[in-house]
Amino acid sequence: MNDFYKAALKIQSAHNGFDPRSSGPQRTFQQSELYPIFIVGAPRSGSTLLYQLLLKHARLTYISNLMSLVPNRMILIAKWTRYFNRFNKIKKSDLGYLPGLFSPSEAGAIQRMWFGEGSQTESYPYIRNTIIWLTDIAGLPFINKNLLNSLRMIRIHKILPEVKF
Repeated sequence: MNDFYKAALKIQSAHNGFDPRSSGPQRTFQQSELYPIFIVGAPRSGSTLLYQLLLKHARLTYISNLMSLVPNRMILIAKWTRYFNRFNKIKKSDLGYLPGLFSPSEAGAIQRMWFGEGSQTESYPYIRNTIIWLTDIAGLPFINKNLLNSLRMIRIHKILPEVKF
């Protein structure tokens, strides 16, 4: 692991947790067209290319590398950067990682916290509210690609019954 990744993981662990804006009553999606999309599949199956193609040709919102770096300020960052999070260029990936602060992130550490084996049911409203906040800020459906979520589909569906896989 190179020094950049080590530094990024240190920053991320220092800012782990939910954005304070995700607390409060359970939120609902404004319209069915805004329901979240999760790409699942096997490694090396073209899922990153599919993710990039969907982001390039459809109007969708996502967790950027910057948001992934500072998860406890994700909603605030989404508000500040909503005009920069426009993905329009297919990039060469490194095992799913796309370079650039505003590029889409697999958000591995966040996904483990949200949906992993140790995730707690009391955090489910925070997860749901965070995704709905991101959707509301952009006015676009949320999309995410993390291949480990293939193993978490039941848990994701409990939190987001509206999800499309």
